Amino acid sequence: MEILMVISPVLRPLVDNRESIRVKGDTVKDCLDSLAQTFPETRKWVFDVNNHPAIWVLLNGAIVLPGELDRRVQQGDEINLIPLVSGG
Repeated sequence: MEILMVISPVLRPLVDNRESIRVKGDTVKDCLDSLAQTFPETRKWVFDVNNHPAIWVLLNGAIVLPGELDRRVQQGDEINLIPLVSGG
């Protein structure tokens, strides 16, 4: 199924400057993999060396923890990608 993925402004240059895209998958992980397959440059931003999310992933506004990537998605769901920011 297709899910709407909203892209943070920081990541938009990696997806042809789109604010959102449609990805395919039955789980959050499937959707992230679909993004990385369509836009390979996103892989290094989205996943760390252990293939865990290196960004905040929200499903319908709720944070998806690394151990919850197998959470199923449904038609009408929305995934938001927000890069982690550090500073002090």
